Amino acid sequence: MRKSTAYSESERKIRDIIQEEIKQTNGKISLLGTSMEILSLRVVALSEKADLFDKHLVNFKDQIITLLDKVLLELQTIREEKTVVAGKLSEHSDILEDHETRIGKVEQVILP
Repeated sequence: MRKSTAYSESERKIRDIIQEEIKQTNGKISLLGTSMEILSLRVVALSEKADLFDKHLVNFKDQIITLLDKVLLELQTIREEKTVVAGKLSEHSDILEDHETRIGKVEQVILP
């Protein structure tokens, strides 16, 4: 009978050790679950921040493109005006040359 008691005592100690290990393992699993929940919340927060950043980036790009459109439109207007002015200048040069020729002819008649 004594062997049975010794065996029971050893068995109880082993059971206690196993139960303690199970408790510690469950605690670690619980901590791991909590850590995973925290990581999941952080991922969601980062995802929301990334979405917000994307919206701001799209808005910023729209503002840049709108401003660039205005600048390019103004540049096109300036180039068109420059072309018109160059054409008018050419016309005025032709008229001035014609006037100089005519004045030269008049001077030859008046001032021989």
